[in-house]
Amino acid sequence: AKYIYLTFDDGPCENTYRVLDILDRYNVKATFFTVGYFVDRRPEIVRETVSRGHFVACHSYTHDFPTCYASADAFMKEIDKWAAAYENAVGSPQTKIRVRFPGGSTTGLCPKDVKAEIKARLAKKGYAWFDWNAGNNDRWPQGNVNHLPTKQYLLESYRKSMDWHEKENSPHVVFLCHDTCGDTVDVLPEMIEDLIARGYTFRTIDMYPEK
Repeated sequence: AKYIYLTFDDGPCENTYRVLDILDRYNVKATFFTVGYFVDRRPEIVRETVSRGHFVACHSYTHDFPTCYASADAFMKEIDKWAAAYENAVGSPQTKIRVRFPGGSTTGLCPKDVKAEIKARLAKKGYAWFDWNAGNNDRWPQGNVNHLPTKQYLLESYRKSMDWHEKENSPHVVFLCHDTCGDTVDVLPEMIEDLIARGYTFRTIDMYPEK
């Protein structure tokens, strides 16, 4: 079996509703790596996301690099604040905290020693963290060297990414995109239809095999 974990970062936002409707149409479940600050501002979107059977995960509270990566304490405080925002929005705590580092775990914006300490603290608490191994480059316009129309560029990036995984026979593909990007939402049906045609089973990140 081949598994795809669709992940949407940086919300919740108004576009999230459109994403939820598209996912419903194809009966597909996804993961939303949310920013706590926006969870506090749009709790009703998070409630809706959970009620439709999707998984809501942690992408920090502020997504502000200097704040998040000031120290391991600062990062853990971001997670605690996110968890409080989630519980406040949904009415019950997130018992499976899954984390994505702002900028990804390889970001140069977090000092190496701080990063090592953060990873140790996450492991101690049993909070798994996730990067991604596929995407549609919706936050990387500088990759569009052929100056394609944006939607075409996103679809081409998506296809290149998935073709590589097909060649490698990757059993688990964690796909990064952003519900904050309207163009991603516009091409989402096409991406989902292609993933179905390629024979992928859709899963949420909490179902990822324990490392």
